[in-house]
Amino acid sequence: MGKLSNLEDEVSRQLDEKLSRGNSDQPANGGDVLFFPRSLVQVYKQDLPYEYAHAMFIDRFLAKTATGLAKPSVESGIALASGLRSVIILTPQGVYQKLKGVNFKINSGNPHNNYLHQGYYGLCSPREAIKENIYFARLSRDHNFVAAHSGFVELHSHPNKDSSGLTESGKLAYEKDTKHDLKGIDKKILRLKDYSAVSGIEIVADTRLDEALYHLTRNGLTGRKAKTRDEILKYLCFSAGVSKACLFLSGYNWSEYIENTNCHVGNFVLTPSRSGLMDVGLVDLYALQSKRRYSSRQDFTDFSKKEVECFKWDFDEEVTASFPKPLKYRHFSKKLRGDCFNALRTGYYLSLFSWSGINSSMIDFPNTFIAPEVLRLGVDEFKHEVARLAK
Repeated sequence: MGKLSNLEDEVSRQLDEKLSRGNSDQPANGGDVLFFPRSLVQVYKQDLPYEYAHAMFIDRFLAKTATGLAKPSVESGIALASGLRSVIILTPQGVYQKLKGVNFKINSGNPHNNYLHQGYYGLCSPREAIKENIYFARLSRDHNFVAAHSGFVELHSHPNKDSSGLTESGKLAYEKDTKHDLKGIDKKILRLKDYSAVSGIEIVADTRLDEALYHLTRNGLTGRKAKTRDEILKYLCFSAGVSKACLFLSGYNWSEYIENTNCHVGNFVLTPSRSGLMDVGLVDLYALQSKRRYSSRQDFTDFSKKEVECFKWDFDEEVTASFPKPLKYRHFSKKLRGDCFNALRTGYYLSLFSWSGINSSMIDFPNTFIAPEVLRLGVDEFKHEVARLAK
């Protein structure tokens, strides 16, 4: 049986904070939004009749990197990369927004054709953008385990197509705090075929879990440095498991199909908690499945268990899951991969047992132990350790 005594109090603390109501994190207000540098992106706004249109589109990726933006993107024309079809902009109000569906330059030649809209992989359909915003509105309003807040959905026609007769381009189809349910949205918008949509999400942070795994295993560390690095990674994976359990306890699974799931380590985000500690939250909520869609409670539970086991695929992979061009892990040992997966799995199951009042001594866990000194790791401490381990 695993050594769980040092984790049970931590699970209780995280559950209390992550499942608390009306106490969610607010979006970042300028400063750094990433723990590790990413490419800068040159962006532009379409020439539209709607002067208030928020969306900006990808022009080209730049060679420079950064962890934050110094000026509002509408002034500088600069954003941060966040995948093939997304960027992070800084608004004039000092809030970071992730814009999804803003790359007109990626066409159907991309093999990931499950996201095709109007023949382009880099765009979003109105349905996808609206559903994602609504799920963020519902969950971030009541809980703290999601790493973003709803923002807006904007309709856009393709600039290379004949847009005559398309009068809605640049129009807001959804804005935060106005509608929290699909029932309040004009159903015609969900079926529009001549428009793509931009989903604007207000974010707290955007460093992905696999991004942290990649950067912290780039160097071949030994001795105390290696031990510290390993304990930090296990703690982050453990916190990810707690957040996955919170999603389940809130009545949702991450995806409809195991074969095409959003449930991968690239959709966990490193974020500061309200108490200033390192935490891991969830993003990419478009395909959430409510427990009401399952024929029984057992089917809902079994599917969630399958999603958790899917994470083992990610830890077995030689490359990252969330980067446009997957990055190959350098010094991510087989033992550390197994320890990280076991930590995530333990965070998930120990959360469910704690919530249900089941004593963990009744459960046969892997031998998961996380050093007490990293269990409540502060954000500043994490940044210090990252800098020290990089030397």
